[in-house]
Parts: sequence; structure tokens; C-alpha cells
Amino acid sequence: MRRGLGRLSGKVAVVTGGASGIGAAMCRLFAREGAAVCVADVNGVAGREVLAEIREAGGDAIFLELNVADPESVAAAVDTVAGEYGRLDVFVNNAGIGSQSSGDAAGWWRLLRINALGVAWGMREAIRLMRDGGGGSIVNTGSHAGLRSARAGVYGSSKAAVHTLTRYAALAHAPDHVRVNAVLPGNIYTPIHDLRRHEAIVRLMEGDQGAFSSEPMTHGDDPREARENLIEAFREIHPLGELATAEDVAEAALYLASDAASIVTGNEFLVNGGIMAMMLRDRLATAAQSAVVAALPPPDRRAVTAIVSANQATAAALVSRLEKAGHPAAVSPDPTCTDKSAVRTWLESVGPLAGIVFAARPDPGGDLFSQGPAEWADELAADFRVPWVLANAAVDVLPAGGAVTFVADAAGLTGAACSPAFGAANAALIYATDDLSDTMRQHGVRLNTVIAEATSSPAVVAGLGAPSSKEDLAEVVVTVMRESALTGLQVSLQTSHPFDRPML
Repeated sequence: MRRGLGRLSGKVAVVTGGASGIGAAMCRLFAREGAAVCVADVNGVAGREVLAEIREAGGDAIFLELNVADPESVAAAVDTVAGEYGRLDVFVNNAGIGSQSSGDAAGWWRLLRINALGVAWGMREAIRLMRDGGGGSIVNTGSHAGLRSARAGVYGSSKAAVHTLTRYAALAHAPDHVRVNAVLPGNIYTPIHDLRRHEAIVRLMEGDQGAFSSEPMTHGDDPREARENLIEAFREIHPLGELATAEDVAEAALYLASDAASIVTGNEFLVNGGIMAMMLRDRLATAAQSAVVAALPPPDRRAVTAIVSANQATAAALVSRLEKAGHPAAVSPDPTCTDKSAVRTWLESVGPLAGIVFAARPDPGGDLFSQGPAEWADELAADFRVPWVLANAAVDVLPAGGAVTFVADAAGLTGAACSPAFGAANAALIYATDDLSDTMRQHGVRLNTVIAEATSSPAVVAGLGAPSSKEDLAEVVVTVMRESALTGLQVSLQTSHPFDRPML
């Protein structure tokens, strides 16, 4: 093995999803740079191949059979690291799954459990060990698909959640001397495109413990010509004219993991050939072409606005503001229902609809250590699955010109002053504005998101100098709903209230 510069000399590193693709490249590079590497994956065949390669080259490595979707599996793996090495310096949450089957409810939840919850469990167990050892570095593999403009469906939402979780943990665990950063790959060809691998993960999640017992599945199952055509298509849309490789992403992760980045935390490191800058440019250039709903008539003022929210204060403010404007409102008796059939039945029962408003519920509170699988599932259902179901039902029940408005919390952007599950769910919801509004535009239905500050305890004082109140929020929601030409907006209500510790 070609020796590196010793940038991880003496450190112990865990890489989830380390059996193939980006994860395998990280394992090899970290080992060359002097780390004792723990190759962690559900794919034991491929993982042990990477392990053997590192050992044959003189590196120090072990294999950990780890299913990131199972918090007990993650805890057991970190316990093994503690027993083997007595410390943990670097933890890379790299394991993930593509969106091949996220169209149904089972696939939707499977993707979130692996891509988002897997990161939460990894950070929780890593921090538990790192803070006892004086600190460490966590690197999460996000994606440029999780940034606005990418429009990558629930996969993009899952990565947006990872980015907010990165910010959350960077802030919450800075006192523990744990740095938390994310590396964001762009278009890159890895085994995440391998349908056999995807189907094996599905079988594993459904209880087949032998799903990865036969072959490595590390090289993709596409015919060579199809694979090369996809790579060439990716290359043509990148400003640099080249795709990042797994090794390029590994180098970025190495920097974030090493002591060279000792002052870097809460960072998102893009490795994507400049395509995000191009997408943002093109978004502005083509914005005028997207306003196809401008000619649609606004809905009948007598039609009902359906309000779905477990935040009673926000729901009450919305009803008051709508009634003041002469618009009838109906509040859902079951604001956390995720059954599309039941949701549609209720929407149809309230009469002709003008629009639907969903508002995130208050933050239930908690941290990485107190929010377990039940709390995460509950939060993702209440503040991400519910609006997702509402948006999909809206195209069937709203007339052309109707509007759906989401009210999310700014915690989804910052990761600050919130529980991790609340921040992640709101991040996923805010991201979904682009995808869902694009789909609904084709049906003449508008969708916008209002991003409120501190929805859990809205201030009673309105105006600049204080966080926006629930009355401010209701005013903006009604204004946005009235504008028949607006769709795909993300409107922030974060105000310029004074910072109590001015920068010196």
C-alpha cells in the first residue's frame, strides 16, 4: 500500500458503507494515512474484500457488520471498536441508498431510515465514545442533491435532513470537542446505482439476513454501454467537464477528518465539479418560464381552506385571519393522519376547497440521546409524511388555481435551538417545496412554504425587533395563498431581532 503523509496517524476511524464506492475509497485512503480503519457495512462479502486489501498492504483494519437502520446494530459496532481499540477518533456516516423504490410508503420510510436515521444513530454512538476520549471528528456524506435546485425527490429530502443534522450536532456537541461536517458529492457513478444491491438492501430490511451472503455487488449491474452513456451524460452537464471520483470525495473527507481541519465544524464541503453553481444560475435564467399558473383564476372566495396542524396556537391564528378576510376554514380533527385515503375523505367532506394549509407541530424536545426510533418515526410522520400525503392528495381534490401552503420551522435550515428529529423533519419538508410544487404545477395547483421562526413558542410581540408572532405568520400565509401567480416559493419569516452577544 502506497504510504500517505500520516494525516490520520494514530487515529481510529469507522466508515459506514465502507464495502464499496465512496466508502471503500475512504477506507483505503484513511488506512494509507495511518488510521486503524473499521470497515462497516451490511455487505460482508465486499467488506471483507476491502479489509483483506488493506491488510495485505500493511494497514490496520477490522470489519464490522453494521446495519445503519438498526440503532442496536450501530451501538454494538461502536462497542466493538471501543473493545478493540479503546478509542474512536473519526466516524464517517457514509452508508446510504438511492431512490429506486421510494414511490410507495414502504420505500419512502426505508429510504429515510437508512439515509437520515442511520446518520442520527451513527452520530449518537460516535459522540458517546468520542466525548469520553476528549473529542473527535464526524463526517456525514450528504449530497448536492440535498441542496435547493437539485429537485431529487424524497432522496433529496433525506440528504437535506442530513445537512441540517450536521449543523445541529456541530452546535450541540462543540462543547464536547466533537467536530461535525458533511461532504457533498455530486453526480458520481458508484454501486448505489446497482439494482442488485438495492434489492438486497430491501430484502435485508424485510428480514432476510442472508441478502448479502453470496457476491460482492460492487461493480454495478448495468450493461457497460448503458453505464458509460450515463457517465458521459453526467460529464457533459458539469462545468469542469469531468465527474468527481470516489477518490476525490475521499480526499475531501480526509481533510475534514484530520487535524488540519481542527477549527472546521458545521461545514458542507461540495465535491461536484461546479454543477450546483450552474444549476442556481439556470434557475434564475429560467424562472420566468415556470409561472404557468399565472392565468388561472383564483378559487371561489366562498370555498373552504382546510387546515391541518397539531400546533393549536398556529391553527387558531390561521382560522381567525381567514375568517376576518371572509374565507371559511375547517380544521382537521386528525392532524397527524398519514393514510392518504382517510386524508382525501376528510378533505372531500369539508366542501369545495380553496386551499390546504399544513403547519408543523411544536418541537417535542429531546436530543440525539433521548430521541429513539419511536420518537424519530413520530416526528417524521407528523412533520414530513403528513404534508407529503396532503400534497399528493391535493392534486385530486383542489381546483385549478387552488393552493397548498406549508408552514415549516427555521430550525430545518439552521439546526439550531431544536431537537434533531424536529430539525431533520423540517429540513426535509422545506426541501420538498421544489419537487412537489413542480409536480402540482402541472395540475394548476400552487404550493409554497412559509418558514417561520420558533413555531413551538411564537412570540406575542409582532414586528422587527422580535421573532415573528403567530399573527404575523397567519398574515403571510393568507397573503401567499391569495397570489394566484406564486408557486414554489420559500418565504422566511426570520426577523432581525437583536443578537444579545454582538460580534466584537
